[in-house]
Amino acid sequence: MLDQEVRKIIYLAEEIANIPFGSIKSKSRKRDIVLARHCVGAMLVSGLGIHKEKASQLMQRDRTTFNVYQKKHEEYMENPKIYPDYNMFYDKLLQTYFDNEALLKNPKTREWFEQLDTIKNQQKSLDRKLLLLEQECKLLGL
Repeated sequence: MLDQEVRKIIYLAEEIANIPFGSIKSKSRKRDIVLARHCVGAMLVSGLGIHKEKASQLMQRDRTTFNVYQKKHEEYMENPKIYPDYNMFYDKLLQTYFDNEALLKNPKTREWFEQLDTIKNQQKSLDRKLLLLEQECKLLGL
């Protein structure tokens, strides 16, 4: 579910930036794409409070990238004259996301989604262990 919300944010950012869909997760270094990627990353970590580890998994980026996103975001927000395009894009993305039916507005909802993702991962792990046990039982003839 958290995946879907992040995909929604990425979709909105790509639409606002008028860049090809799927380009935020690409390795492109074009200015428009980098700006959109930076804003989405900063929004996840700083704006919505998603942990950097989880955000890095969702956006398929290195965890340390989100440290940079957060640091630069704080710098750009303190002094809007540094990168006015960033501030305009970030504000527009935030407003567009919250104007739509955003599930991550409430911190409790966000925590619930993170807990749900953790439970799903634990379930997958248990399913794999069960499959291995079943295979061992077949080998032993049980």
